Amino acid sequence: MTQASVSVYDDGGRQTRLSSIASQKEVQQEIAGAFAIAKAPSTSSVADIGEAPLVVPVLAGMCSSPAAEAGRNMLVQFALDAVIAAEDPDSDLSRREVARNYHSAQVYLDVVKAYSGLPPDLDEMLRYCRWRTMRCGHLLQNIVHEYVDSDVRLEDHYIVDLEGDGTSNELGIGTYGRVMKVKHRGTGKFYAVKAINVTRLEPKQISKLYAEISIMREMDHPHVVRLREVFYTKLQIYIVMDLCKGGELFNLVTENPGECATEAEIAQAVNRMMGAIYYLHKHRIVHRDLKLENWLLETPGDLSSIKLIDFGLSKHFADEEHMHQAVGSTYYVAPEVLLGNYTEKCDLWSMGVITYMMLSGSPPFWGNNDQLIRNRIIRGQYSVSDKVFKNVSKSGKDFIASLLKLDPASRPDAGKALRHPWLTKNASSQAHAAKGRLMTKADLSVGLKKYSQFSKFRRTVLNVVARNMPPAELKVLRDTFQSIDVDNSGSLTINDLYKALRGHLSESEIQDIWKNLNVAAMDELDYNEFIAATMWMRLQLDEERLHEAFEAFDDEGKGFLTMEDVERVVGGDLPHEEIQKMMMETDIDGDGKIDYIDFARISKVGLAASFYYLFVLVHSI
Repeated sequence: MTQASVSVYDDGGRQTRLSSIASQKEVQQEIAGAFAIAKAPSTSSVADIGEAPLVVPVLAGMCSSPAAEAGRNMLVQFALDAVIAAEDPDSDLSRREVARNYHSAQVYLDVVKAYSGLPPDLDEMLRYCRWRTMRCGHLLQNIVHEYVDSDVRLEDHYIVDLEGDGTSNELGIGTYGRVMKVKHRGTGKFYAVKAINVTRLEPKQISKLYAEISIMREMDHPHVVRLREVFYTKLQIYIVMDLCKGGELFNLVTENPGECATEAEIAQAVNRMMGAIYYLHKHRIVHRDLKLENWLLETPGDLSSIKLIDFGLSKHFADEEHMHQAVGSTYYVAPEVLLGNYTEKCDLWSMGVITYMMLSGSPPFWGNNDQLIRNRIIRGQYSVSDKVFKNVSKSGKDFIASLLKLDPASRPDAGKALRHPWLTKNASSQAHAAKGRLMTKADLSVGLKKYSQFSKFRRTVLNVVARNMPPAELKVLRDTFQSIDVDNSGSLTINDLYKALRGHLSESEIQDIWKNLNVAAMDELDYNEFIAATMWMRLQLDEERLHEAFEAFDDEGKGFLTMEDVERVVGGDLPHEEIQKMMMETDIDGDGKIDYIDFARISKVGLAASFYYLFVLVHSI
């Protein structure tokens, strides 16, 4: 099982497997031998489409050579450019985008400092960027701990040698690193760690790596893998993520060619996947490397638990921006990417390829070498022959054809693709089948109403607890969220709540809930806050979960929280005055510190009464 692929990894024979499956499915005389010669693994990564990496060991020899000095200067320039972008008075950047730029500058300067130190002016800029990142950031971004130039090591938090025999549980390996399974020392939970050898990366690759981390910090969607922590050392960067035990979608498809699931189940899975793409594009992020290997199953065989991974080639984009760097993976890349002029719609082409492969078990574009495959992609030359698609509906074929249009202008965007009849019909069937497994409207009404009345500090703690919950424990809440999120945007509007709670709460009651709920002062209710608002009535807020939440605030392990700790986590979600008020309510002895006992008390207080309130109110509806 491979947990994740790194975008510059060697594919290790995957194309050979695709080739053999294609040869079984297509007309034998047409392709006999065409795939059979694909014996050796073919590089289907950025290095094979775009410019080959220079692989200059910049960080290992920082300031010891002209090349190292050039690398250092490049990272410093990246940092300066990011700060200029964040503070451009003529830009209309959102708070999220401003935080993103400050964070990028912070990490670049942190890395340079770790290897060669910083002069006083840049060191001052680093402190400023850290402060601005925190104040502009969202709670979910700020609780992702990043250990740079720190005494804290990965091994301090996680058991890497799970077998006790000096070997790590590797889930995948490639040219620049590996992915391994680790166990958290405190909770006993398992996670995946992507370990990347930075000594073999050039500055531009390092920049892309930090862009990947920056993007993952922002993600809050039920079908996108969650980032937990990042450890930076002079030789490695360790990215800790949720572990998906079900392995790659690639394995499910290639081990069961044409029969990985029913057509209805595949349509439902594609609907979830397309929802994740719509979420990315709505937040102006293009993935650029969508493929079967980059979709993982949280639970073996369960397509409803599918997760998107690997943002190594992802990019933030502006409205109507055209990109030109040729990146991606050979079988899945869009023709306009190969031609060097494309938009975020390249992701829709890749989803068309993925859907084709899930339904047929074979790739739409094939050949006995990469150049032949690319030529067929550029010509849009593929087939939906009866031999391969005899059991696939006309609507399913039409969906594929809509995504594999050569002209991107004729290709739907993610939002429009989600409205295709093939997806909407099967999504409706899925919603009907899942109805009995969802929260009842009565429970949902009571849960949201009571949560909105909690103190802001308690809601903040519940948001942290929700972020730390294993995704497998949130299936009912996840499915309930998605049943309300009818447009698959990955967030809820007040109109979504009106429709979901009609008949149980009045419009004015819903407006009151919305006013109190919206901690981030946004127009939408994010997935994580929905989980926080509903999980308290289903899950016990026990000592383990509270300790995890406390440690999210106390990332230095002091054993107490200060005003600065709370501000660092809450970020721009609450004004300074509100955080002061929270501190005064929680700091009983007035010493400016909150210990764990105070933290647990204020987090739990009122929950017992809330459960009694819940019982009474539910039985009165």
